[in-house]
Amino acid sequence: MSEIIDNEAFFKQMKDLLGEEYDEYISALSSERTRGVRANTLKISPEELSEKIPVGAKIPFEKNGFFIDGIKLGNSPYHHAGLFYLQEPSAMLPVAAIAPYLKGKILDLCAAPGGKSTQILNYMQDGSELICNEVVEARANILASNLERMGAACTVISMSPSSLENKYPEYFDAIVVDAPCSGEGMFRKEETAVRDWNLANVKTCAARQYEILKSAEKMLKPDGYIVYSTCTLNKVENEEVILKFLDEFPYMQPVEPDENVRKCTRRGFGLSETMRIFPHTFNGEGHFACLMKKHAETDTVKIKFLNPFSPIKAEKNEIERILRDMDVDLQMQDLGIFGDNVYIRPSDTGIPQGVRIFRGGLPIIQLKNGRGEPLHGLATYLKKGRCNKTVSFPAESKEIDAYLKGEAIQCDAPFGGYGVIAVDGYPLGLVKSNNGILKNHYPKGLRKR
Repeated sequence: MSEIIDNEAFFKQMKDLLGEEYDEYISALSSERTRGVRANTLKISPEELSEKIPVGAKIPFEKNGFFIDGIKLGNSPYHHAGLFYLQEPSAMLPVAAIAPYLKGKILDLCAAPGGKSTQILNYMQDGSELICNEVVEARANILASNLERMGAACTVISMSPSSLENKYPEYFDAIVVDAPCSGEGMFRKEETAVRDWNLANVKTCAARQYEILKSAEKMLKPDGYIVYSTCTLNKVENEEVILKFLDEFPYMQPVEPDENVRKCTRRGFGLSETMRIFPHTFNGEGHFACLMKKHAETDTVKIKFLNPFSPIKAEKNEIERILRDMDVDLQMQDLGIFGDNVYIRPSDTGIPQGVRIFRGGLPIIQLKNGRGEPLHGLATYLKKGRCNKTVSFPAESKEIDAYLKGEAIQCDAPFGGYGVIAVDGYPLGLVKSNNGILKNHYPKGLRKR
């Protein structure tokens, strides 16, 4: 990390911030970073996951998270099956802080690549709905792919926060704002962030973060909660943004997080309720978060919602045939047609006019010329044991390895036509069985290289 030491401006900033702890911080940057993994409770419990993959201690403030050391799990069949999400331990902090308040309508405003969105899904109370927004289209595509892998039927939209604020006036009960930042907390992980760091960029980031936070406030209901977070360490992008925001919106008040979060975070940098993680104080990278509540009484603004989905009419029999064959328990009122695909819709609320939908839920069936073909999303949606046309293999088997590489598999499956291939019973993807061969339907972009 010699780049940091050579960066005089950064050196001064961190020494002013940490004082006597500065040497400990610099020493920590040269140590091996710790990785984390979080169980996807839509598919598996953390206890079951710990029996499938080698994990370390539990992450104290995240009930579904574990530390992992020196293990590469990106090509694990269980990862492909969506049983877990690989996430830096400190990055789990913001959602853990707002977790008790994740009910009703929820917005992840800067959602890609999906770590916090998928974490929200594991905390949402029944009947709640998550909308994930990402302004950059390429990143929105990564977000949608991660949500599909986890079996999540979330609406993904792609709008700038300033464009979105007028579409959802005071609509959301909880908003997560993981703002783009200068990335100081990730210097140990991303050396390019070290080389690119400068004070001018810090100030540019702070100005953008403040505008994003103001947009979030306009979309938050009275008595709703916002968590603002960054993966940077300076006060300009953190406490100074929050203090300016609280000054402009005095009805927004900081909220103390629960005890598990408080035990793992540091205070005393200008605002006592804010939360900080440093590499030398916690087994993770740097992170900042502040939880706030909106204490205000305002008139409810009516929003005109539009249904972007076409009603299911002539296609009903074909859709029911596929779902019946795959033994998937879905109701027609939960589905909608958008373009050539049938989607699991997250709710029947609709979308305000002018909101750009990137993906309206989870695509499960493609319709073409009156016939339907199941899509990969149908397999990822399924829970263990929920398909009567399943062939399962152990994680280390040659069949699973071949499937993840896109190869056909020789197998006398107990079914013909479309079915599911599973790893230890957990659905992995689609196959088509014919004459002792399982034709591979794993999407090309997801295959092992």
